[in-house]
Amino acid sequence: MGDLIWHLPLIRAIAAASPSGRVVLITKPSTQADVLLEGDPAIERIVWFDRNPRQGRGRHDGVFGYPRLVATLRSCGAQSCVLLHHGASLAAAMCAAGIPKRYGYGATRAQRAWLNRGPFLADVAPFTEAFAQASAYAEAAGFAALPEPAVNIQPQARAAVAGRLAGLRTPIAVLGVGSQGQVRQWGAENFARLAAALIARGTSTVLLLAAAHEAAHVEAIIAATPNPAHVHPALGWPLPEVAALLAEAPLFIGNDSGMMNLRAAAGRAAYALFGASGPLTHSTLIRPIIPPAGPRAGMGAIQLSQVLQALPL
Repeated sequence: MGDLIWHLPLIRAIAAASPSGRVVLITKPSTQADVLLEGDPAIERIVWFDRNPRQGRGRHDGVFGYPRLVATLRSCGAQSCVLLHHGASLAAAMCAAGIPKRYGYGATRAQRAWLNRGPFLADVAPFTEAFAQASAYAEAAGFAALPEPAVNIQPQARAAVAGRLAGLRTPIAVLGVGSQGQVRQWGAENFARLAAALIARGTSTVLLLAAAHEAAHVEAIIAATPNPAHVHPALGWPLPEVAALLAEAPLFIGNDSGMMNLRAAAGRAAYALFGASGPLTHSTLIRPIIPPAGPRAGMGAIQLSQVLQALPL
């Protein structure tokens, strides 16, 4: 989801430059783009790219999945396609689907073999971060002055969140304790210590925001907190309600994750923990907290004192 959020300004710029002013967005179901972009005027429709290379169980995985991917692309009836990814196989699928104008990064010779429209990123140094590739392509394509990502908050979601929070004491702080993989996870003990420190500073309620499958992680944080009565789970909430919570909460601290990106896109400051990759710079609302030794020193190298020092008093 985070990748989709920081691509949004570029996607909308591409839509504005197209004849219809709209695009067909091809993305993975895990982005929840159908919920996140409901009613977005730049999106004509969403087509799912169902590939899961680690487990190979998606509709577009494997020997039979690739022809299905080509058929999916062909069914879009597109005259042009912009590939915001470095993969050569995806560029080849665009060509096999018969799409006449094929744009993309072109940062590798293999991908350029299947693309036929510039600009390409062939003459720039290799990137280690996907965000850096997207930013470089936006600039090369003339979309340099892009706005920061923004998402709409549904009124009914705001009302639902108000009901969920009724009876909880304020002020409220939200900890984005979920993550995509352990490499981006600060850990239950660290979040428990942070929750205790925030409560000692005057926070009345700490909400632990995570996906439903991360329940054990949330329970471990609560169990390790000296004052668990002040700490509450926010597990598996519908995405519109998560967005509404993030738009309303006075304070958010969390792992580098989709929730962190969503907080910034909702127009609020996100204090983000970066220990596995470089800080994202697409939004001035992302306030990075990195280990003293640098952003790739590991999440465990981020000290509680750093986090507390970065927060507003």
